[in-house]
Amino acid sequence: RKPSSKVLFLALDKDKAGKAATGRLIEKLAEGEIDNHYIVVSELYREFKDANECLINDKERFKRMLNRLVSL
Repeated sequence: RKPSSKVLFLALDKDKAGKAATGRLIEKLAEGEIDNHYIVVSELYREFKDANECLINDKERFKRMLNRLVSL
């Protein structure tokens, strides 16, 4: 495989099912040799159920927070 500089942002629901799905995705990513190229961003929308709810309520804030992550 060619090395990649791309990063995958995981933004699943913060409920039990979403956390379990995040864990399964991380395991699959590790199997596919991309275990260090993802970021779980659920802390960006901690007071909301999921990323979509955050975007609906405060799109600009969510975009600012994502931009900060991208610039790291």
